[in-house]
Amino acid sequence: MGWRDELNEASFRGIPFMYDAVASTVGRRTVLHEYAGRDDAEIEDLGRMAPKFTVEAIVLGEGYMTWRDWLIDVLEMPGPGALVHPYWGNRRVAVTGEVRISESTSEGGMARFTIPFTEVGVRVDSGRREVDTSAAIDAAADDAIDNLLLAAIPGYHVLDVIEAAIDNAEEAVGAGFRALNAVKGDINAALNLVDDGLAAIQKVADAIGDIIRLPETLFEAISSRIEQVFGSIATIGEAGEDLLGVGEDLALPYSAAAADLAFRSSVLMAALRAMLEFNAEGAAVIGEGAQAELEAENLAVIVKVFRTASTIEAARVLATTSFDSSDRALAVLEEIAGDIDDLAAATEDDDEYRTLVDLRAAAAAHIQSTAADLPQIVGFLVTETVPALVLAQRLYGDPSMAEDLIKRNGLRNPAAIAGGQTLEVLSSD
Repeated sequence: MGWRDELNEASFRGIPFMYDAVASTVGRRTVLHEYAGRDDAEIEDLGRMAPKFTVEAIVLGEGYMTWRDWLIDVLEMPGPGALVHPYWGNRRVAVTGEVRISESTSEGGMARFTIPFTEVGVRVDSGRREVDTSAAIDAAADDAIDNLLLAAIPGYHVLDVIEAAIDNAEEAVGAGFRALNAVKGDINAALNLVDDGLAAIQKVADAIGDIIRLPETLFEAISSRIEQVFGSIATIGEAGEDLLGVGEDLALPYSAAAADLAFRSSVLMAALRAMLEFNAEGAAVIGEGAQAELEAENLAVIVKVFRTASTIEAARVLATTSFDSSDRALAVLEEIAGDIDDLAAATEDDDEYRTLVDLRAAAAAHIQSTAADLPQIVGFLVTETVPALVLAQRLYGDPSMAEDLIKRNGLRNPAAIAGGQTLEVLSSD
């Protein structure tokens, strides 16, 4: 694999950009002391110099002005944010100085940015309140749901289709609720939880016949039940020691491994994947000619509402999701962002597109900011046979971390971890 394959997709606060060049400055902060009557000098070391990055960023394409404005918006936000450095990976940085933006008629459809960044610590005393990225996700999800429903209603035909086609749409919606019901059951199993979610889904499913001809009511019912199901994933934090955990294969159904809040994202991603596979099973086009076209459009709208609402609600759950490592957080972000990109590319509604892109940016800003404060997963070579408790004490200074070592690496004999193998561990810095 060549060095180009190792480069990251550059972005700041979730807004991606291309890049021409990146200059970096590192070093130590020192003071030179020279004394009268002495031929030598002394250096006083004041600590590590904060790395500085000057990024030559580019946004281009037919809609470049929109991306230019979004990038300007996040560059003007107060406080530090997450920079995905193309060469150095995820960094927590602040914009330190003026940003130069150049556009010209000779390079039409393009804006060039020269951006000075400085890496900062977890806390920066800027005198200003940092952006609430969790609230931003929630607001962006609300906007995305509203515009999804507004875009879906005109594409759903009731008066122009035959009665059999209405029955067919009812079957498609029923299939969607059955898929959602299965996901909710798996979530409850993962949480060892019994609640009224299944009953609530069934109540709406039983009323399909009464609302199938009312698209606004129908789609609101679908989206609200999806929000309830995905929102229940947040109750992992309340279930305590009674939890049943989730397997690292991230596939349904969930395994009964030891519970850990860090793996709430496993439940989330398994649920989202299941709903993205929904395709109105059991419902097929009945009519012919123009009727067939209307039926096909109805089924497509129903599938879209289930899939898109599930993706939006999964993104909303990120605001309350805990991660054990930056690697895990960024992997989840990459998958959900890809799902949102696919949905945005497929829509023909400008407002729906805009709100999906806004949701992607809000999710990226939150997760990248969160990931900046989390440890990374690194490889550790075990040189001698050692108990998990002893190894946890050596690595983390905390023997209770042995459970994490055992679960993360699938260790069969925690009392004697054989030497010569490389384990996945959390970095200590």
